Amino acid sequence: MEEMILVATKLPWWACLLLALVSYAVLHVMAMRPVMPATVVPGQMGDAVARGPITTLAMFGQYVMPFAFALAALLSAVNEYRNKKSGTFVPNHLDVAPPSRKRVSTEASVPMPTSGNSGKINRDFDHMLPGGEEELAIENPQPVPLPQQWGMSVIQMMEWKRFEIVTREFLKMTGYDAHETKVGADGGVDIRVTKPSNDTFQGIVQCKAWNSYRVGVKPVRELYGVMAAEKATAGMVITSGTFTAEAEEFAKGKVKLISGVNFLELIRKLPPEKQQRLLDIALEGDYQTPTCPQCDLKMTLRENKSGKNPGSKFWGCVRYPHCRQTLVYTGNGSRVRLPS
Repeated sequence: MEEMILVATKLPWWACLLLALVSYAVLHVMAMRPVMPATVVPGQMGDAVARGPITTLAMFGQYVMPFAFALAALLSAVNEYRNKKSGTFVPNHLDVAPPSRKRVSTEASVPMPTSGNSGKINRDFDHMLPGGEEELAIENPQPVPLPQQWGMSVIQMMEWKRFEIVTREFLKMTGYDAHETKVGADGGVDIRVTKPSNDTFQGIVQCKAWNSYRVGVKPVRELYGVMAAEKATAGMVITSGTFTAEAEEFAKGKVKLISGVNFLELIRKLPPEKQQRLLDIALEGDYQTPTCPQCDLKMTLRENKSGKNPGSKFWGCVRYPHCRQTLVYTGNGSRVRLPS
């Protein structure tokens, strides 16, 4: 039941309410059916006996299922309200951090992990160890020199889609078969992983390109719920930033956490030629402008001209008004297109 509620909170609140009404209507009809017909003819006794447990379950389910979906609707509405209150609307199924008041822009300012859990690798991943809107025009962008080697600046400059691609390619370089999920609602899974040498291994990975915002316990708990639902043997949350102490405590023995610092250490353990190939993938083209989670197109920087936060900036889809996806703008990164 808990896993079902966690999955349902990914939906809009009105969809959860609709599911509550539909589940009640269907189960109520099943519960009202008589267990034994008025007259039983030979050959129908087996059907009548089999109908008994189903009717009994429906009698309880007609109240339990609507309650669960109603609770999910409440949680979904709270998440949506918090996102709206932050200044721009971010649908709660998107993997986007809220605005941060502190910007992490240098390697020296990156906090190190506070517990041992995020600094280790799960046994299942041992082989990894080797209102109105206006588009803003940025005038006369200055070319930015590309980094020549891996560092925290590279980890933190990548937009969320490029971060997923680099994670996928890293997993492939360490001996796994890794495949990204489709663009759109991913159900809490960004990459699915298998191991050629182990037919029973099924891993799922969630990527969080959050630089100045610590990943809390909620995404970790959601991934653990998906692991249970899909019977996955391993799960990992990897971020360009860090995790809260609560997330690290919950993840012990359940989900492997990889911080940005840990990810950099793992990359630096690759052979030099693989490090360079992964760096080329990370820095190819425009690796900073975020990608629309719905359309898979580069977004554009816009500015609110009215509403609660006039003058605030956010990322909007270039297909607006056909697509109204938005992402929070934290001030990190630029729209400069870098040489490939």
